[in-house]
Amino acid sequence: MDCLGNNLNDVLMMLLEGVMSDSPEEKLAIHRFIKQMKIVQKKLRSFRYL
Repeated sequence: MDCLGNNLNDVLMMLLEGVMSDSPEEKLAIHRFIKQMKIVQKKLRSFRYL
């Protein structure tokens, strides 16, 4: 579970670095994906304690 969390963090960091140079449509898609990734991370954190 920890490796998966680390990989998700790495994906988020790479996406945030690339947002600066993208077109507005790509920025919206990236921001939606980032929101979805954050939701997945929150759910994974809750599963750790089960």
